[in-house]
Amino acid sequence: MKVIIVVVFILSSITNAQQTENERKENPCKSTYIKKAREGGLRSLSIFEMPVYYYDVRRCEDVIESNKLFVDIEQEQITADFTQSKQMRSWTSTFAYCTIITFTSLYVDLLISK
Repeated sequence: MKVIIVVVFILSSITNAQQTENERKENPCKSTYIKKAREGGLRSLSIFEMPVYYYDVRRCEDVIESNKLFVDIEQEQITADFTQSKQMRSWTSTFAYCTIITFTSLYVDLLISK
């Protein structure tokens, strides 16, 4: 049984590691995920698209031998996140207000009980 598992693992690793002719010939920098990240930022990618995006980024960096394009994409996302984080709205503000009220009431209760 152990031998079968090891053989299946090795064969699946070999078959997944081989690149097809199309993958070698196509330009990884023209990936749909990279285009989507450029246009809408990293937040436009779903959680399932992120690993494929980072795989394409690594392949593209190998081709163009630079990571400036992807540093710019990440910097734009950081800037957008920073501007959005200046406001407390939605769930964040509600949670913060409830936490403040809870701690204040517990502190007041502690002072009164002494």
